[in-house]
Amino acid sequence: MPTIQLPARLPGNLDLGDINRRLRAGEIDLDWSRVESDVEMVYLRELLAGLQLSQHIEFLGAATIADDLQQTILTILNDQQQEEDEDDGSEPGSLGSTPELWQPAEEVRAEAPEVRREEEKEEALPAEKVASVKKPLLEAPSPAAMRDELETLVIRDLLGPTGGEEEEVDEARLRERYLVGLLAPNESQTPPEELESAGTAEEGSEEQGPIDSDSSQTTSLSPSTLGLSFCVNLEANALLVTASWGHYRRVAREVLAEARGATGPVWKRTPRGGQAQSLPLKEGAIDPWYPEPDEQPEVFVKGIMRRRSNCWMVTLFLVNAQAKPKQLREQAYLFQPELIVTAPDGGPIFQSRPLANERIHKREDRAMAMLYRHEVSFAIGHGVSVHAETRAGDSTSAVRLTTTFVPRYDVPRTEAPTTSEIPALADLCLDMQALAQASMADLPLKLRPLISAYAAWIDTQEGRLADPVSRLEGYGQDATDSLELCRQTLTRISAGIELLASNADAARAFTFTNRAMWLQRIHTLYAEERRRGGTRTLADMDQPANRSWRPFQLAFILLNLPALTDLHHSERSSDPSALADLLWFPTGGGKTEAYLGLTAYTLGIRRLQGTIEGRSGHDGVAVLMRYTLRLLTLPTIPTRLLAHLRLRDHPAL
Repeated sequence: MPTIQLPARLPGNLDLGDINRRLRAGEIDLDWSRVESDVEMVYLRELLAGLQLSQHIEFLGAATIADDLQQTILTILNDQQQEEDEDDGSEPGSLGSTPELWQPAEEVRAEAPEVRREEEKEEALPAEKVASVKKPLLEAPSPAAMRDELETLVIRDLLGPTGGEEEEVDEARLRERYLVGLLAPNESQTPPEELESAGTAEEGSEEQGPIDSDSSQTTSLSPSTLGLSFCVNLEANALLVTASWGHYRRVAREVLAEARGATGPVWKRTPRGGQAQSLPLKEGAIDPWYPEPDEQPEVFVKGIMRRRSNCWMVTLFLVNAQAKPKQLREQAYLFQPELIVTAPDGGPIFQSRPLANERIHKREDRAMAMLYRHEVSFAIGHGVSVHAETRAGDSTSAVRLTTTFVPRYDVPRTEAPTTSEIPALADLCLDMQALAQASMADLPLKLRPLISAYAAWIDTQEGRLADPVSRLEGYGQDATDSLELCRQTLTRISAGIELLASNADAARAFTFTNRAMWLQRIHTLYAEERRRGGTRTLADMDQPANRSWRPFQLAFILLNLPALTDLHHSERSSDPSALADLLWFPTGGGKTEAYLGLTAYTLGIRRLQGTIEGRSGHDGVAVLMRYTLRLLTLPTIPTRLLAHLRLRDHPAL
């Protein structure tokens, strides 16, 4: 189908009447990406005359319409719809013909009386629904809502059940439909040819072909158990354990329509387990418990309990001990298995595993344990992960443990402190433009408030060492060592500011850095505005809020200036145990921009210094950048990194 590219100003050289006729006939679709938002209404009405969202949505090119133009188009289409509704006796302003795609999720079908069930027709719409009708029809869900929905869809697709607790699955081999969360029958082995085979139409009809006989072609033992180990405080006297799973059997179709001539049986899911069992806390092995003694008597829960000096150590396993049948093997598999453990009264009985801290020997490990002492490891999974539900307002005690095959965790966004949180930052200049235009004498005055603010913060942290609320018992030396490192960092930041006050080349390279970062910031925002079809200009983007450093970025740049400026600085070393500075927090906090600031300074200072020790600052490699995913995803990263770079021998680095 041809696409008509609309000009920036309608009608241009187009025959709007002819385009309207072809749109209503479904012969073309539109591209609005060039159309400016202040288009005259008379031309829009001529172009959209007689069109309805329900009939012509796929031809309108909604994805190419700028946000500020969408509401205008919707107003025209809704006005036309109201006129038609009034002509045929329908309720004015009815949204019944508006496609669900153009409505917020909470409005779908709720405000359309003609599509409600018969028993609801006489009921009045709730006040909140009436208010929702007034919302823009193209209001997009929040990014968090879209992410949550996508996460749910992915988990349902990989783990199931996609079609509900009693779904029917029209697949020949169920193990190729759900790829995670399976417990095989006892001693089930997966032959290599089955591991390599792609999806087949029916069981037993795999593609024939030679099997590679390399080292990977070995029989795989499929897991038949899952479990978890955790700690319970000594005040508890019992646990409430729930085991559940899905049992699929090959049965005749009941729900699935026989579309496209499909016939034959389907896999029918039956929920199993789900009833909580109380297990008293006592020393020794746990007697096997059978959640489904009638239907699947060879599926059971077992474990062991050990009493320690400060807690109960408990291990539980869900075991699939069924024999593997010769046919329809999936009937002996457990799909979507899950173990849930709580206290009988729902109390916070789960506590940190003591063994988690016994293997900490290195200084960095102890420092990490201190910093993350409020993030507790409540359980360890066996063949599965464990999600701990903590008590509201207290992350150190859990009320519920649940096994999960798809672990997830929301990492909070790293936000820079504001002046309301740290008033001492109020006098710090973070504006890149102001720093780019500052004189050499003014730079220290604009930057020294960072030193006083950081020094005050260090003093505050030192005052917390003896505060019981801080929970630093046993971490006294580690806390003292960390504060000493903070003071060393403070000294390095001060040295960077003093360098700008005494070295003309360094000051000039620093102002160049700020100018480069200022310009890239506002040009990036302006390019994004143009891509979205917005009307704001480059001057509109050039505001202090759009060109300001975060305090940590400026501090990171300043503490590295002396070593980047002086090739013989004591912080430059070829010793394999030398330290490398690393910004360490989740993606989205601004690490890359801080590194780019240092990059700009490095490029500037090398050219200003010219030739040093026979090497030209205009040639060679100045910066090596490599993003290592492990540095972004590892739960712990040692701060002592091997920096085996002979900087004196390779000044280009």
